[in-house]
Amino acid sequence: MADRHGAVLDEAQAYERTLKYRFSFKNLEKGQLSSQFVMKQTEFLTDFVCDKPEMKVFVDNGVTLKYAYHDKHGQLIAVISVDPRTCTNE
Repeated sequence: MADRHGAVLDEAQAYERTLKYRFSFKNLEKGQLSSQFVMKQTEFLTDFVCDKPEMKVFVDNGVTLKYAYHDKHGQLIAVISVDPRTCTNE
């Protein structure tokens, strides 16, 4: 499934209380992404992991979620990690 930037999920790996997703932008090169991408995506993903009911099982079990983004040539853009210990339980 592609997002608004054309990112698709290539694979997911699970290991040692970590779930890592690999995404690729099929139409973008690394230099075409906004300099704000990592900051905004980190904020979005942290809110998603910490606040969505469907992600609660990962938070409750101490699973770190990593999101690796690559450009259309396979070049790594960023790896964003969400540590469940940073989620506040309100």
